[in-house]
Amino acid sequence: MRYILSIRGGGIRGIIPACCLVKLESQLGGLTRDHIAYCAGTSTGALLTAAVAAGIPAADLLKVYTDRSKQIFVPTGFRADTKLVTEGYRYDPNNLRDVLASVLGAAKGWTINDCPIGVMITATAMNGHNWYFVKDNDHNAKSTGSVKLLDAAVASACGPTYFDHWTIDNVAGKRMCFFDGGVGGTCNPVYEACVEAFEFDTLQPADTRVIALGTGYYPGSNNPPSGLLRVVSWAVGTLIDTSEDWADEAVDRQWPKIVTRFNPLLPSDIGEDELSAIPALLEVGQQLAATLDWKQLLAPPPEPAPPPPPGPAPETGPGPEGGPGPETTPAPQSGPAPQNEAKPQDEPAPQSEPAATQPARASSSPRPGDSTEGTASAARQSSASTGRRSQKPVQHAGR
Repeated sequence: MRYILSIRGGGIRGIIPACCLVKLESQLGGLTRDHIAYCAGTSTGALLTAAVAAGIPAADLLKVYTDRSKQIFVPTGFRADTKLVTEGYRYDPNNLRDVLASVLGAAKGWTINDCPIGVMITATAMNGHNWYFVKDNDHNAKSTGSVKLLDAAVASACGPTYFDHWTIDNVAGKRMCFFDGGVGGTCNPVYEACVEAFEFDTLQPADTRVIALGTGYYPGSNNPPSGLLRVVSWAVGTLIDTSEDWADEAVDRQWPKIVTRFNPLLPSDIGEDELSAIPALLEVGQQLAATLDWKQLLAPPPEPAPPPPPGPAPETGPGPEGGPGPETTPAPQSGPAPQNEAKPQDEPAPQSEPAATQPARASSSPRPGDSTEGTASAARQSSASTGRRSQKPVQHAGR
């Protein structure tokens, strides 16, 4: 069995999946990348994906969120709001780049192709097209593997109004500018992770499971925003958040029962740059992590039971002392079936294909209803999926 780790966007709320990865490494030993075949992320999830691929311990990543976020989200308060009005963004993405480069260490010069595991990082180009930064292979367009891992992660994390755009010099031989992958509809990258892994790489759904980590949710308010800054914030947040629900549903329709999701309820509507919420986010993340049994989540499903042995074959030779053999019933002639004919009692029932065992702590509800306790999910199987599971998804830019 092979495993894909998918991590949603959410800014400072990346503390929550970081706590989950700390628990993974404490339970299983080694690094997170030692236990997975593929890692996908958007925005703060892209930063974690890059660090996981580079082999950075999860405890170090959590410390970056708690201790160094103030180096990224500067200035604050009135100065940040003034900068948003005059320049269109609050924070300089070079600060983000510098912090991530120091975290990656020697891996800051890696390309996507240098990663020892499969990766997928999403970003949105200025023309509105989504790009998926993945390793080059014979199944894709080989257009993103030479991009620096550091550049791809920073581009994915540059949310509009928070950061200015990020420029990458060598994307399919061109210089391109990018914003956060979430504005392109991939804040929850789980569907595109499956597309890239199954359609444009060598992983197979039959022997792959996906662990999807969220950054928390809070039920939206029915009260309309007031003032320019609040309206802009609402518009950007809604644009990003609405993509999260359909991604889960699309995976469940096309590849049923392969995803286990964790996305806890937040105590309040915590903004992506709300540094004062770090203690609360730590508490939520540690509570979620305490419920996770990674030995079970990353354990292969049990082998199906072998079929029962066949019974003895009926005798067809001569009967005792040369007499006639056992009496047989001639096959019925073709024609209308007799009315009210009973089905033979000894006809074996058709044996169903064993379903893959789901880990015990999952949530299958859409984002506003995601479970806070990690209860087991039953993958949604609707009639809308008929005829879609074998349909190869449309190839997008970057493939």
